[in-house]
Amino acid sequence: MTFIIVQIKPMKNSLLVLSILLTFSFPSFSQIIINYTPKNPYEFKVNTVNDFYLINTGTTKKINVKASITQNQKNVYTGFFLSLTCQSGSNTYASYKAVNESINTNTVKNGALSAGQYELCYTLIDEITQEEIAQSCFDIEVKPLSPPFLIYPSNESSINTFNPNLIWSAPLGSKSNENFTYDLKLVEILNKQQPIDALSQNFALLRLSNLSNTQLLYPFNAGKLINGKHYVWQVIAKNNNGYLAETEIWTFTVNQDSLVEEKVVFFEGYILAKTTGTDGAINIKNELKLYFGESFQLTNIQFDILKDNQQFSSSISDRVVKSIGENKFVIDLDKVEGLSHKKTYFLKVTNRNNNETYLVKFNYFKH
Repeated sequence: MTFIIVQIKPMKNSLLVLSILLTFSFPSFSQIIINYTPKNPYEFKVNTVNDFYLINTGTTKKINVKASITQNQKNVYTGFFLSLTCQSGSNTYASYKAVNESINTNTVKNGALSAGQYELCYTLIDEITQEEIAQSCFDIEVKPLSPPFLIYPSNESSINTFNPNLIWSAPLGSKSNENFTYDLKLVEILNKQQPIDALSQNFALLRLSNLSNTQLLYPFNAGKLINGKHYVWQVIAKNNNGYLAETEIWTFTVNQDSLVEEKVVFFEGYILAKTTGTDGAINIKNELKLYFGESFQLTNIQFDILKDNQQFSSSISDRVVKSIGENKFVIDLDKVEGLSHKKTYFLKVTNRNNNETYLVKFNYFKH
């Protein structure tokens, strides 16, 4: 559209001069940008497709939104969000629920996508004109959860207690608040049985189902562990989404005849720090690799060395302790002053935030 503005100016020669200004007006340009918040890579619930937000650079619109999930160009899920108000600026819609949903139950189990690669697309439709005004697609990868793993007693170890604290991990990749339950089985190995045969054939000294925690103090009313006997155990993790996975099968021996040198292994020699006592001692040559199985504050902690009588020996400076994430620490004992060859010590770790302490008993061997 063209506007003509006429300006009349008196001049010395009394002539009138018309000053003409041409102004052009173009249609305004607006755009709606679709953004999506990524989820836990190990789980995708289809009812969370409402966790998208729109950035509108134009005026307020009434829109409908179609959310669709496909795998290998085959439809897995479709849902509609109707009559949404998309105002100028940023808009979130997490409180809205999709309607007219279509779900492929072969791929979606209990509302969650099976492991695999997917494409999630959002299509915006003008509610008045029914025209598509925007579309954005996002790649979704749902990773399979890794099986749980056993922690203590470590495989082929000897323990000097008849009531060990059995410890295992949740499936790797799971959230801390995810509802897993665990089935645990422990049997005695008879004669020269293979552990897998003993587990499947022998009477269970301990068989429990639907445990909610990842550790269990061996119950006093369970079958009694006997000095010198060999045992095998396994844990199965499961949840309501159809997940089911087993740990490896581990063995241990009960030996109370002498001081047992035992190692509690996490990964690659990492030792589990425990708040409840210390079973035996660990042989350490130069460094102690430590893992905290519980949720642990990685800052504001103190490391001390205690003598065998648990009297204070020395503090460990920050330069000796290396944090490598995932609740793991490496402590260079060769840099700690005052440690003697073939002597027994305790590593004491104090969480200053709540005064919780952990003890690891070890025998130190110099190079």
